[in-house]
Amino acid sequence: FHVIGSLFLLYVCVSLSWSLNFHIAFFILLQVLLVGMVFCLGSAIEDLIDVFRGVALGLGISAVICILQEFRLDYDLIYTNGPYSAALFVNPNLLCEFSAIMLVSLIVFKLWYWIPVTLPGLIIVHSRAALLSLFICFLIWLWKHSKYVFTLVFLLGIAFAGNYYSDNYLNFKTTSITERFAMWTDTIRGFSWFGHGVGSFELMFPKYAVDINVVQTTLKYPHNDWLQLVFEFGIVALIPLMFFFQILKIKNDNRYILYSIGIISLFSYPFHVPIIMFIGFLVAGNLTRFDDPNSYLWFYGRLPLFERI
Repeated sequence: FHVIGSLFLLYVCVSLSWSLNFHIAFFILLQVLLVGMVFCLGSAIEDLIDVFRGVALGLGISAVICILQEFRLDYDLIYTNGPYSAALFVNPNLLCEFSAIMLVSLIVFKLWYWIPVTLPGLIIVHSRAALLSLFICFLIWLWKHSKYVFTLVFLLGIAFAGNYYSDNYLNFKTTSITERFAMWTDTIRGFSWFGHGVGSFELMFPKYAVDINVVQTTLKYPHNDWLQLVFEFGIVALIPLMFFFQILKIKNDNRYILYSIGIISLFSYPFHVPIIMFIGFLVAGNLTRFDDPNSYLWFYGRLPLFERI
């Protein structure tokens, strides 16, 4: 995992040479390198439970603000770009998506007393991507324990979804779902063998946009992290994709956290949100951690740069 991840980071650095805007690309490159550092950090930590206690405490602050915003007690003090409360996340959907990821994380680590901090974001905002990730994670868990209950819950979920969209069909065409498909279609039009380079999506997307009016809408992300990877890195994007699926095969309940992030990444941009990126790659690194600190130091100690640091 560390060797393959390092090779991908090397390709990201090389892609800087053909990115359209060097300054933007370099800024994004620093973020990608930070992701690699977080992964290494996770592989050096034996137990992440204290990390998640701290993250839950941070989410608790946003949960309180979210409730205050909902009752308009401090609505004007903190900016939000949507009709719902967003606390310190600015975007309500990001608050809800992170709350869903944290709910899964707290259940995995059995931190039951912290679960209430996830509820305001889930109940007040109710992002569809976040709720879908919770539902699918629950189905995966059920499949391991009871195939019968899994089938029953799955059919009930399908019935509920069908009823929801039939009730909202008149508004369905004007919702963000239709926009998502338009974004994805235009993003796919821009695919190339070796990609357009790190950080190129925002500048290159208008060239391929047909279904999205780029005069009225400026896109930083296609709301699908995997499509953006292919857009920027081409066929080499298969490396992180295989990387992700290989980690999901590791028999450890921590992988449910990656399930939730992976599902949300199909409809949003969690790997461009610092706290979600931090959690995702910290957990991924922890799942692939070395057996003991000595083997970790032996692996990285052979690198001259690591010795100097």
